[in-house]
Amino acid sequence: MRNLTVFHVVVGVLVGMSQAPTARAEPTSSILGTVIDAQSRQPVGDVVVTASASEPQGEFTVVTEMDGTYRFELLPPGVYELRFEREGFLPLRRDSVPVREARALRISASLLPESFRELFEPTRGEFPPVDTESTGVSESLDHLDTDFLPIARPIPGSAMRSVDRLQSLRSEAVDTDQGLTLLGTSPSENGYVLDGLSTQDGVFGRNAVPLSLELLQYDWGELLFRGRIPQYGRATGVIIDAGENKSGGNEFNGSVFAHWATGLLQGRRPLQDSPHEVIENMGELGAVLSGSILKDQLWFSLGLIPSVQRVESTRSRSAVPEEDSLTIQSDQREVQALGRLTYLFNADHNTTLTFITMPATQRLHEGTAAFAPRTLERDTLLLGLGHRGGLLDKAVLLDIDARWLRQHFSQRPALSGDTGTETEGLACGSALLALYTRCGDEEHETNQFQVQGRAHYRNYGALGIPKLQHTLKVGLDAEWLVHDAVQRVPSAQRRSPRGLQSAPSSIATRTHRDVVGGFVQDSWMYSYLLTLNVGLRYDMQRLVPSHGETHAESHMLSPQLGVVVDPFERGEMRLFAHYGKYRGRVLLGLLLPDASGEQVRGVEVDPHLSPASTSEVTLGTDVAVLGETVMSVTYVRRELDTGLGLVSNPGGDAWRLVNPGKGLGSGLPKQEQTHDAVTLELARTAAYDWMGQASYTWSRFSGSREDPLNHMLRGTSAVARRTHVLKAFGGRRQRLTPAMLAHLGLAYVAASGALKTGQRGSTPWLHVVDARFGVDYQFDRGKALSFDLDAFNLFNIQTETRMTPSSEDPTVAMEQQPPRQVRFGARYTF
Repeated sequence: MRNLTVFHVVVGVLVGMSQAPTARAEPTSSILGTVIDAQSRQPVGDVVVTASASEPQGEFTVVTEMDGTYRFELLPPGVYELRFEREGFLPLRRDSVPVREARALRISASLLPESFRELFEPTRGEFPPVDTESTGVSESLDHLDTDFLPIARPIPGSAMRSVDRLQSLRSEAVDTDQGLTLLGTSPSENGYVLDGLSTQDGVFGRNAVPLSLELLQYDWGELLFRGRIPQYGRATGVIIDAGENKSGGNEFNGSVFAHWATGLLQGRRPLQDSPHEVIENMGELGAVLSGSILKDQLWFSLGLIPSVQRVESTRSRSAVPEEDSLTIQSDQREVQALGRLTYLFNADHNTTLTFITMPATQRLHEGTAAFAPRTLERDTLLLGLGHRGGLLDKAVLLDIDARWLRQHFSQRPALSGDTGTETEGLACGSALLALYTRCGDEEHETNQFQVQGRAHYRNYGALGIPKLQHTLKVGLDAEWLVHDAVQRVPSAQRRSPRGLQSAPSSIATRTHRDVVGGFVQDSWMYSYLLTLNVGLRYDMQRLVPSHGETHAESHMLSPQLGVVVDPFERGEMRLFAHYGKYRGRVLLGLLLPDASGEQVRGVEVDPHLSPASTSEVTLGTDVAVLGETVMSVTYVRRELDTGLGLVSNPGGDAWRLVNPGKGLGSGLPKQEQTHDAVTLELARTAAYDWMGQASYTWSRFSGSREDPLNHMLRGTSAVARRTHVLKAFGGRRQRLTPAMLAHLGLAYVAASGALKTGQRGSTPWLHVVDARFGVDYQFDRGKALSFDLDAFNLFNIQTETRMTPSSEDPTVAMEQQPPRQVRFGARYTF
């Protein structure tokens, strides 16, 4: 009866809103968007945008602001033609744009410089549906229409809608509790990019700045999977690029929003012996605001999101007495704050200053069993300065960036706590730090300094051939990372090869990682017919272990070669092939002393240690079918060239970080691993009132290797190896009244069982259905009020996702997929 009453109240509110008087006499709509330079990716002002339709709609005209934004208000419903025109650029036309009653449609555009006229048909006036320049496989984040799809499931310790929790559109990628993982790789192998610079935590490999989607303008961001260019050569997994964000424009705009997930509507878990976490309550309330301080010259953007959550963690084992089970309740408080200032010197040069802070505190309380209360803290601070400029009439583009990123983590017991309390199986008893630090009482601080400079030169009509385009891009970058750590040892006695000896109550270490590199990539494009990409990257990495031991230094070259062919020369098909070598960065978490046993064991480093590296071959084709739908088939083969391993030294009192089969690890067999994958995808490239995409990936794995980070993190690093993965999703908008819209989105994932080394069999097939329903009430001048409801794992399917890694004992489920979780959202946009 209570649920029925709530339902009646919700329906009554919606009906009341639908009957409320509107501010306009008849239903109208709006079109808005941003216009950028296709060459420099910078906003273009003073572009004349015309929306025309047959009578009685007529023709409407606006001019873009200096930040490239435009907006049509009070448009009668109909089918429009959009034209974008400005001197120095080729005109762009977008036909058959359906505008429904009482809705806002976003259409952004990229204008080609006038020098493209010899390359493309001037009468075409629009970009091809298929990218004929790139040999890579990627997904633009603007395809993830957050109004349609259920994305970013809330998990303990994470922001409510974190950018790195985006569900990837491609089926090669699987979202795990540890983060986004490419099949066959762990999340620590991913790369994370914000404003052109890496935000990867250099100690444990996670995203150091997991910002909420609410703080990001991610229209130009990308998820890069295969065939990456040398610019992105420092990761062997997925690259999650949040884009190069800017401040607001001349008009003030923003939003106020709230999200809330409650355990009352969470699906039940079956009785199990595996550890699990349950979200009792999780919520946030935030606001963002952007606008101008000096019109056409100085813009700002501000965002603030406080959030709270309570999580219950339980460990229960049938093999131990009931009193040894453990239940812990934890409360977390976090604030995410972002500020940006962008100063436009002129149409060719602008500078952006960025400030981000993310303090968080978590307190673990005593639950149903004895447990030492703990306090966990995380503090992240980022200061960045970037400059974008153009020289020689924008023939040469310059990007210069500098950043300081500081992180501090600490995990310690309360004053009355017992440092020896057992928390095995509870991810260190921490939802906040499980992804950033190891079990035990530890304190970490990292200071990372990055600087980079890139130059981009494009020449049209190269070598005197009108249709030949030459693009050259070069870059230099450097990174200095310092990691200070303190590990508290529970006992003052430690056993060594010389017998029982006293040991300090804490171990302090300082390690360094220095990286200097550069790249060059050269591209030749003849009309749409043929594109050839050649690239080479050089990296020098130096590791300095604690206490002044011998450092390790490596020098590496990473070549890349790609070709794209459009046999019909219309930009509606591409055949592409790419070869590349990718090298990761050695994580400083591998250099931490091991204090988990009776003996404190340090880590020695092979002086000739090389970071992990892979070779990759990509073959594929994209074909435009049914207008704005693209069908693609891709084959990828990845091979492990160099792996990392931790082995005991001859004395048995220390670990050695080596390359198996090389140097100090020459006595070990070389690690081998191959991954073959075929992906078939069908995607609608433009979203008006509906969108959809379906993809299927078949994978084959051979060989095996142990990620040494698994050992240092006590087995928390996740790897997903699934032979079959199918993903499908779609969304639809529907007008209810002249001022009210409803939208519904569904996402379905099916994946075959995962197999880990040492198991006798794989886990069962995994099926997940997520849903999103929302209602938008629109006012005049871009103001809107919206309500959303997300349901993740709608049918509460509880499939085992990890089994006991034993080939002798009966397999027992160690983890199961998260239960149904419901999230409510409300937003006012102005």
